[in-house]
Amino acid sequence: MQNQTKIITLIKIIIMSAKMPKLLEINLLDLGESEDKKIMQFLFGKKHNPQPFGSQFQIIDCLRAGLPKYTVNNILDQTDIAKPQLSSIIHMSFNQLNRHAEQDMLSVHQSSFLYEFARVYVRTSDIFGDSATADSWLHRSNTALGGKTPIELLDTIEGFRMVEDLLLQIEYGAYS
Repeated sequence: MQNQTKIITLIKIIIMSAKMPKLLEINLLDLGESEDKKIMQFLFGKKHNPQPFGSQFQIIDCLRAGLPKYTVNNILDQTDIAKPQLSSIIHMSFNQLNRHAEQDMLSVHQSSFLYEFARVYVRTSDIFGDSATADSWLHRSNTALGGKTPIELLDTIEGFRMVEDLLLQIEYGAYS
């Protein structure tokens, strides 16, 4: 009889605690790094340690001022993308890219395309879990992209949109 009373009391406690609302403590949530921060770290690398960007307007200002050429080299060091492919994505001839010094600034147009590439690459890595898988996916032909590889399409805004749409579908399980 005592065991039954203890069990009933325990059940009542469990039921009552389940009904009591719990406060959500936002400061204890692990939200990870922001996408913007990941992108800027990907572009600038650890060695150059970019200034923290508090808003997207600061990123826009940075792109308008131009990204330094060493951001191109950082991307080449962190990915399997070939230099001719990246020069095509940012609309700069391979020879011109080779002539640029580390501290030379890219144009607004080139900086914007480089930033967009970085954004897609970081997102791809997040979705697939690592950079090796992201590299593989970016270089593999895809029927949803008309048999082209995602990397082939990243030299136009529409190509970026198509690849991002496909990544969104993969992320939410609508395409495999």
